[in-house]
Amino acid sequence: MPDKPIIGITMGDPASIGPEIAIKALLNKTLYDSCRPLLVGDAVVFDAIIERLHLDAAIHVIKNIGEAEFKFGVIDVFDLHNIEMGQFNFGEISAMAGEAAFQSVKKVIELALAGEIDATVTGPINKKSINEAGHHYAGHT
Repeated sequence: MPDKPIIGITMGDPASIGPEIAIKALLNKTLYDSCRPLLVGDAVVFDAIIERLHLDAAIHVIKNIGEAEFKFGVIDVFDLHNIEMGQFNFGEISAMAGEAAFQSVKKVIELALAGEIDATVTGPINKKSINEAGHHYAGHT
């Protein structure tokens, strides 16, 4: 498997469809034939999605790329720990969600620039949430 590229996938806006899309994409076994995917974001959000949708998957929390297992059905998540579930609501625009989305993009880019991953995929974001977090972009982030 070392010959397959490592693809870092951001969660997007945690309060929106990004985490669900990411998990469902990683539940396609053929994806693992061409790459070694991992999610970058908050494990608690991905766990909540799996539970809410009754998906047959488990989250494997990692703190560095070397810990990733890249096994189908066990989703590697580079956990950023920036969502407080007690203050978080799915479907709600918030500075916390915007900051989490921004930090996942920042981290995946850092990992790519450091040569730890080979490519990045960014999940859908909400610019209003990112703006509420204090990151102001007129165009694409």
